[in-house]
Amino acid sequence: MTTIDLKHVLLWCVGLNYAVLLIWFGVFVFAHDWMYRMHGRWFKLSVETFDAIHYACLAVYKIGIILLNLVPLVALYLVSWWSRLRHLTSRSSATPLVATSVKRGEPSNRAATAFGGGRNAYASEWKR
Repeated sequence: MTTIDLKHVLLWCVGLNYAVLLIWFGVFVFAHDWMYRMHGRWFKLSVETFDAIHYACLAVYKIGIILLNLVPLVALYLVSWWSRLRHLTSRSSATPLVATSVKRGEPSNRAATAFGGGRNAYASEWKR
């Protein structure tokens, strides 16, 4: 999986998890009595305890989304942005030296030529 695929997966995870969080919050606010009656069939809870449990679970779920989905997504975007920025700023105004061909079986002194060393038999391989 490439980093682009991972970014897309994490973006979908963030969106879907926030949709679940918003639906949960909406049902909790607008259908509170229905939810309390439904849970009251299984558990003996006061309204205050029910509210505190749901509030705490909403908070833990939101923190989980942030830590497990949003932070890695932002980190991937920052790393890719930083690497693109470094790649753009590392290029100098002069065109780098490029080897056009290598003769097989013959030694080459490319390092000396590339770093401004003396001319040799392979200096014609380098072009600007």
